[in-house]
Amino acid sequence: CLYYHYITSSISVWYAGATTRDKKRLQRVGRSAEKVIGCKLPSIQDLSTSRTLRLAGQLTADPCHPGHCLFDSLPSGRRFRSIWTRTSRHKNSFFPSAVRLMNVSPRAAHSSHMTRGCVWT
Repeated sequence: CLYYHYITSSISVWYAGATTRDKKRLQRVGRSAEKVIGCKLPSIQDLSTSRTLRLAGQLTADPCHPGHCLFDSLPSGRRFRSIWTRTSRHKNSFFPSAVRLMNVSPRAAHSSHMTRGCVWT
């Protein structure tokens, strides 16, 4: 089960760019881990979604983060501006996929415009 932990530790970064074949293999590893420990584990897809939303929420709340400007709110304030990409490799990287996920997720909090600024120490 330790392998499952290592595999999913940075899932929010690499899952969007993984192939369908790789995702199926990882799901098979998860099912094997379930059999070994004898209890149900969350699916790889569910882990990826929850962790990506959590990380994207942290990035939108932190104006000091270098990626904060990539979560640009549309004038309505309900959705984020999609990130334009030229290649599918960039489209499937973390930031564009996180913006797409936050735009379709009803529970994603849009707090991209904070009132406080950066505090450098």
